[in-house]
Amino acid sequence: MTAPLANERLLRKLLVFNLRPGRLCLDMVATKADWTGIGFERVATPERLALWLAAVRLPPLAAPPDTADLAAFHRLRDSVYRR
Repeated sequence: MTAPLANERLLRKLLVFNLRPGRLCLDMVATKADWTGIGFERVATPERLALWLAAVRLPPLAAPPDTADLAAFHRLRDSVYRR
């Protein structure tokens, strides 16, 4: 396996949302991966936030998420993680 292929597979694995049905708080915390030691962010863009919101079956926002929504998501997630 070549290094670029291995890196691509790792990236695809890291981008997968690890959902636990009925556990929205755990789904949110799991969007920040640290098990690899590299601190990978699964929701790094407003578009990824929209995908996560759909994946956890939350009602759609009135408008597509923007950078302010993304920052608010990260703040909430980080505060849940610290509890």
